[in-house]
Amino acid sequence: MGWRISKRPDYTGGFPELGIVRLVFLGSPAFAVPSLAALVAEGHDVGLVVTQPDRPAGRGQKTTPPAVAAYARERGLPLWQTASLRGAEAEERLAAVGADAMALAAFAALVPRNILELTPGGILNVHPSLLPRWRGAAPIQAALLAGELETGVSIIRLVSALDAGPILLQERAPVGPEDDFVSLEPRLARLGADLLVRALAEKPEPQPQDDGLATFCRRIEREDARIDWGQAAETIWRQVRAYRGWPQAFTFLDGRFLKILRATPLGDAGDRGRHAREATSEEIDSALPEASRAAEPGGDGAHGSSAADIRSEKETRSEERIDIARSEASRADEPGAVSLEDGEPIVATGAGWLRLDEVQLEGKRAMSGAEFARGYPHLNTTKLA
Repeated sequence: MGWRISKRPDYTGGFPELGIVRLVFLGSPAFAVPSLAALVAEGHDVGLVVTQPDRPAGRGQKTTPPAVAAYARERGLPLWQTASLRGAEAEERLAAVGADAMALAAFAALVPRNILELTPGGILNVHPSLLPRWRGAAPIQAALLAGELETGVSIIRLVSALDAGPILLQERAPVGPEDDFVSLEPRLARLGADLLVRALAEKPEPQPQDDGLATFCRRIEREDARIDWGQAAETIWRQVRAYRGWPQAFTFLDGRFLKILRATPLGDAGDRGRHAREATSEEIDSALPEASRAAEPGGDGAHGSSAADIRSEKETRSEERIDIARSEASRADEPGAVSLEDGEPIVATGAGWLRLDEVQLEGKRAMSGAEFARGYPHLNTTKLA
């Protein structure tokens, strides 16, 4: 049975009574797989799966198919891999399917207007945000960077304007303090799959978005993940969570690439003093001039010195101790300076401290911050950049 509706690009009506719907599915990464799987499980007729071409991926840059392509091949679904939907070939291929509608989840390419108009039911889009908030390419990361306590998924009818189509269904999802991109994305993908199936079954009335409330997010670049230690610990913590998986929050340690995989903020500027590490007696002694150490009673240079000389040397040494302790405290408070607290590395920031819970140094495996500190004995005298 076909869709008995007007073939108009601005169509905003509900869905007709249908059992099985013949669909074209457009999607590429792992986020899209649950939606495709749900459509197949529900018994819908997926006449064509459209996804991006295979591309080099991973450390070895081995040519790898998108997750959706791999799933389609495993299930024997008709598959077309293309980097673009522009041109006559795309329109001809899609039109030949005779689909009632299309479903899209993270296809990673613009959909031209002629494709929007191609099927009677238009294109249903699975978007992982509470639209109109976070229209754009990276809504999950945007919600984490903003420190939001909830996000969600919206099912919209695709229109020419970016993520501006009417909303068919929307559901909220909490964002916990332990959530990062790696934990949040699959949860939203499953929620999106459920909502997509519901949208086809329940035929909800589309509701227009309030464009005045729209916020936007751009595509993530690798350099976005570089940490600026002059920012607040809370801001950097959000960055670590948002970029988990890819591109991974990073910094440099003695010129080497260091990924920060997990971290915990340790308070604002008013709490920083309690985390500052005081210099130990051994460190102070090692920093003192040799002559000053030798002037103490029992030291190699004390023989033949007068009591007044020894008192003068002791006073000088005491002042030097104070200066060194102050210098050490000042250094530890500079953004990027690393200290140790209970064996775990903490880093000074523009406001507060950040504990490094899991890191990965260039060429090494991922490890806990405490394990990393044990293997890097001079870590508490370094500064991240």
